[in-house]
Amino acid sequence: MAKNLTAGGAEDLPAKLNAMSVNNNSLVVCFGEMLIDFVPTVGGVSLAEAPAFKKAPGGAPANVAVGISRLGGSSAFIGKVGEDEFGYMLADILKQNNVDNSGMRFDHSARTALAFVTLRADGEREFLFFRHPSADMRLLESELDINLIKRAKIFHYGSISLIEEPCKSAHLAAMKIAKGSGSILSYDPNLRLPLWPSEEAARKGIMSIWDQADLIKVSEDEITFLTGGDDPYDDNVVMKKLFHPNLKLLIVTEGSEGCRYYTKAFKGRVPGIKVKPVDTTGAGDAFVSGLLSSLASDSKLFEDEKRLREALFFANATGALTVTERDEHPQRCHHHGGFGFGMTKCQDPNPIIHISGHEFRLLHVNQSVHRMTIVRTDLWEHNACPKDFVNVTILDHPFLHCTQTNQNLTLFFDCFPWIEIPGENIVERYIDPFYATDNWYVGGYYGQSLRKCGFAVQVQVNQTNFAGLRNRNLNLYEALKLGFDVEYDFHEIFRDIGSKTNAKLHNNNSLVVCFGEMLVDFVPTVGGVSLAEGPDLRISPGGAPAKCSRWHIQIRRFISFHRQVNNSGMRFDRNARTALSFVTLGADGEREFLFFRHPSADMHLRESELDTNLIKHAGIFHYGSISLIEEPCRSAHLAAMKIARKSGSILSYDPNLRLPLWPSAEAARQGIMSIWDQADIIKISDEELAFLIEDDGPYDDIVVMKKFFHPNLKLLVITEGSKGCSYYTKTFKGRVPGIKVKAVDTTGAGDAFVSGMLTSLASDINLIEDEKRLREALLFANACGALTVTQRGAIPALPTKEAVLDVLKGIAAS
Repeated sequence: MAKNLTAGGAEDLPAKLNAMSVNNNSLVVCFGEMLIDFVPTVGGVSLAEAPAFKKAPGGAPANVAVGISRLGGSSAFIGKVGEDEFGYMLADILKQNNVDNSGMRFDHSARTALAFVTLRADGEREFLFFRHPSADMRLLESELDINLIKRAKIFHYGSISLIEEPCKSAHLAAMKIAKGSGSILSYDPNLRLPLWPSEEAARKGIMSIWDQADLIKVSEDEITFLTGGDDPYDDNVVMKKLFHPNLKLLIVTEGSEGCRYYTKAFKGRVPGIKVKPVDTTGAGDAFVSGLLSSLASDSKLFEDEKRLREALFFANATGALTVTERDEHPQRCHHHGGFGFGMTKCQDPNPIIHISGHEFRLLHVNQSVHRMTIVRTDLWEHNACPKDFVNVTILDHPFLHCTQTNQNLTLFFDCFPWIEIPGENIVERYIDPFYATDNWYVGGYYGQSLRKCGFAVQVQVNQTNFAGLRNRNLNLYEALKLGFDVEYDFHEIFRDIGSKTNAKLHNNNSLVVCFGEMLVDFVPTVGGVSLAEGPDLRISPGGAPAKCSRWHIQIRRFISFHRQVNNSGMRFDRNARTALSFVTLGADGEREFLFFRHPSADMHLRESELDTNLIKHAGIFHYGSISLIEEPCRSAHLAAMKIARKSGSILSYDPNLRLPLWPSAEAARQGIMSIWDQADIIKISDEELAFLIEDDGPYDDIVVMKKFFHPNLKLLVITEGSKGCSYYTKTFKGRVPGIKVKAVDTTGAGDAFVSGMLTSLASDINLIEDEKRLREALLFANACGALTVTQRGAIPALPTKEAVLDVLKGIAAS
């Protein structure tokens, strides 16, 4: 795709591009991390607001290697990735881009690193990393490809590989080999402060190898950080604090403004190339690729200022082209109106939100400060002429409030055209309509004149837009179309949900408390493909206990709420990430899982953090086995069970076997069975049963009763997928057939079954003693599971009670 570039100088860009794109055999070896970047498919939103993510290869050294190859140069990458689908995908991407990947290593004990990149509206980025530990941190010195390093004309690296051992030692050893072989050492610190233990550790780590590099590229922000706040534009600061005696070239990048260069003999600045940024991810790496591809062709560039300026202009162009690229995807939207507001026209870039009987266009949502910008639809569509002459300056809503910075305006229509209204809080206009602020007293001569106007209506604008009106930078129509700000009280919403849910459940003593993990599921938007093949990954909340509690709250460009669940028992960990699960869907809807949770926050729950009052109120206390794998969560799990049992709760257990999370198959069997005899109700799948008895054949009722029905057990249910389920009590047993549907995604089917079963049992625990009513409850549970597999996602696919009853009515009618 052609790009329109405006150069900051007089150089002829096409000529330079042709001159610099020269293929040769000068090898650039890039050392460090390679990972997967996940970028929201919609720009200008937070991670929580993003409907889906586009995955892309990342990691600064790997980006540079690919960039050099695409520019016609010769490059290789040395680093380590996980022996997982993402790791092999990255190796293939390097190969496809003609990058030598023979120096890559695979780690079977650690995952490939992930980075979630939030793109702000201006294209700038914020990062959330999942790499504690990741495979790149575990590269050993003994795994280095020494021959590959010795062949390098340029050996390029960053600072992230210095953070942890054993990778730090491998990094230092590789530098020593390269220096001994006569390679040019190229260093781009690529500061990622959240990955370092502290700011001071980052400064020390980055500067620890500073004086060994021949070439250093550093950004203006990094200079400010490394020098403790000094002016990055001060040449004296740069030369005194950052230019060491052995350095041949120091480059300071300034984003769209270009770059500065410093050598022992000369210094200067090369202007940037102006483009409209879409995504700045990889811009610095593209710049380095452009510079190193030129330097690999001609290492004497250091000594010739004219040729160096040409090379830096080429590097600027490479970076500029990079920020213009990002795949665009349609925005997604849903409609939920359970809280007095809802969404329509969701396909529109500015959907309509209904609040207390009024329609507004939704212009923007800022989740970090719980604020929306909205505008009345009639003012949006009719150029400041209201369709209905009604005042909307106060939102009659329990959770939505106009911000205090908004400014009320009164619009006057059909007035005398010669009226001029003076005053500090008045914006003068000689045409219809006039408008004034609330705090201006409309009286006297002007008041009498305004009262002759045909119509008046009160509206709001935010303070910034009002200032634009006063300064004549905006006209009335422009100001009104920019809307006003509304704050939504997130905590009040949760508090209301919790109180309503508690009141509802406590009134009939049917509270189900679910204990365990909650995580984020990533599922390819296209079924029947691997993680590597899937173009995008849709996100949805997951975790078996959370799915059983039927909880789902999201905020994206708009706000939607459903599945009212008391979340007062949730805790937040500042030292560990939320767990992730990548779910691969086969063509038949069956799944494979790739987990990122070592460690994750759910594993850190402590006994002291338990909400004991909430547990004591449980009619049914439900749990799985994943929370038994690691301490301290295991102890918290056992303590919660003890509290629930002592309080008279029914204990419900769904092992939910996820074998890759356990140290071994035997550890999984022992862990699952360690609490088996404490449960009143157990739901287990036929596959889990085969695992526990170590027999893939069909299960036998005698085996089930002998090995799995303990004396205190009230109900044992074995699910059989689409075939239905079998049930066992002390007095009867039987089977309830399944409901045939076309499976799209089986994720969450077992959890939906448990949800349906526990919903019935919470209403009447005596169902266990009445086989007819128990069979009805299990048919209802089967229907819940069947409906879930007809949609993608775990929690989003969980059905409502009404939908399940409709299915059962259809079955009864047939």
